[in-house]
Amino acid sequence: MALPIAADGTVEADGLGGHRFVGVVGAADADELLGLLAVLRPHVAEVVFTADPDRPWRGEHEAPLVVLERGWLGQDFVFEVADLVAAVRYATRAIGRERDRWEGTAVLVVASASGVDTVRQALSSGCS
Repeated sequence: MALPIAADGTVEADGLGGHRFVGVVGAADADELLGLLAVLRPHVAEVVFTADPDRPWRGEHEAPLVVLERGWLGQDFVFEVADLVAAVRYATRAIGRERDRWEGTAVLVVASASGVDTVRQALSSGCS
């Protein structure tokens, strides 16, 4: 499930649009991760890997290594944050700061339905 979040923190209803995203990705295994990134690759400028509350990573390789090994993104564009909500907050704050010079203009959360629900609740309540 994907949840596009604009730089101002609002959830975008019309999908991916023309944005280059910072992807916040919680994936269950390497095959799923590769499938997601193959579809999203044209839209993802940077990626933050995180744990999905429902589906912990089960791959042989750590998620960032899979992306780096494929040469899809360089090491300056791949990050890890342990908690899904914290990862979304990190990415949302980072794209809003000029000094960080992140490549993405919005955040795209890819996680299970319950993971996306957790993010929506946190954004609507202001929790971190």
